[in-house]
Amino acid sequence: MIRPPPRAPVRQKTLLSVLRRAHLSVVVAAISLVGLSLMTTGAIILMAYANDSLRLVAHAIAYNAQAATVFEDHAAALDALASIATTEDIASATITDRHGEILARWDSPPHGLFAMLAHYSARLLQQRSVSTPIIHDEAIIGVATVSGNGQNLLSYIISGILSIILSEGLIVASAVLVSRRMMDEIVGPLQNFTRVAHAVREDRDFDRRVPGAAITELNSFAADFNALLDELAIWQSHVATETASLQYRASHDSLTGLCNRAVFEDRLLQEIDHANLRGAQIALLLIDCDRFKEINDRYGHAAGDAVLVCISERLRDQLSTGDVAARLGGDEFALLVTSGHHIADARRIVDAIRASMQTPITLPGGERIVASLSIGIAMYPDHAGDVSQLMHLADLAMYRSKFIARQKASKPTTEGE
Repeated sequence: MIRPPPRAPVRQKTLLSVLRRAHLSVVVAAISLVGLSLMTTGAIILMAYANDSLRLVAHAIAYNAQAATVFEDHAAALDALASIATTEDIASATITDRHGEILARWDSPPHGLFAMLAHYSARLLQQRSVSTPIIHDEAIIGVATVSGNGQNLLSYIISGILSIILSEGLIVASAVLVSRRMMDEIVGPLQNFTRVAHAVREDRDFDRRVPGAAITELNSFAADFNALLDELAIWQSHVATETASLQYRASHDSLTGLCNRAVFEDRLLQEIDHANLRGAQIALLLIDCDRFKEINDRYGHAAGDAVLVCISERLRDQLSTGDVAARLGGDEFALLVTSGHHIADARRIVDAIRASMQTPITLPGGERIVASLSIGIAMYPDHAGDVSQLMHLADLAMYRSKFIARQKASKPTTEGE
């Protein structure tokens, strides 16, 4: 079965780009509608103004050509017509007599492309010719007709369009600046939220806080967000403390604080691997308190716990860097010696432990006793080649030591007995 190729990840838009695009679209649309309305209104006003201007020009020609029309003087009529037409924005002007015959006609000379555009713009805007009767003794003796060429009209329209475009450009630029500032006030705080949330999620940095914002709602949100971070920091600290406590309790004896059996055996395996790499030796010491049951029966379990705690403290005092002490259970302890290189080094540690136990132990009831220890030694790799055999030989050596102690019939006694 042919699997379709994986789709390329869709590039997501940023909030800032979406807001800016939406805001700019609204501004441009609004300004475009306003500009279109202004241009339409302006065109209507200019058309009315142009028609009124043509009407005034026609009245002026009719008045100026009245005498020439009465006498039907073509030259005088043409002079009267040209004297006004040449100074006004008209394309053509005619004077007809009472019979409708053209008495005089004036046409604006061509002025190139602009004149052509003006002519078509006048036709597009439906600028019409204007006719005014020539009256003498309350009788119509002729008609003056004027048509605009649209040059002034086109100039006004172009000027108006350029002014509107320039104004709209300035408005759009101002709107963009205002929009950018407004967007920064909105998006900037949101970006701060994003950065802080990312730092908390990825780096567990619960000390980061969101700065305040100028907008009331965002500032209130920042305060609540920071309060939530404070609670999360407290919760994280509590979890870390509880985790560390659980890890410690899982790996250490709750009474003496020494390593428990599982941790000690793992460490023993690691040290054996290291010894194989270095070609070194390690010593395993198994330690048992002699007649510990008699101490519990005679002085109570609190006294027995005090003896165990004291033994663990005196064992710690004999540790060097890399050595490990553990309570395997009950009154049984173990010591892993990695700092020595021969069995003589291990025996010196045993002698130091036994010497330290000569100092009386003060029990909770105030009694002072001297407790003895049975200690067995096994060396790796001289005595054993693996963990189980090493533990077995050390255990045998410890019970041999305990048997010898019992043969001497020693037992713990209170000081002064």
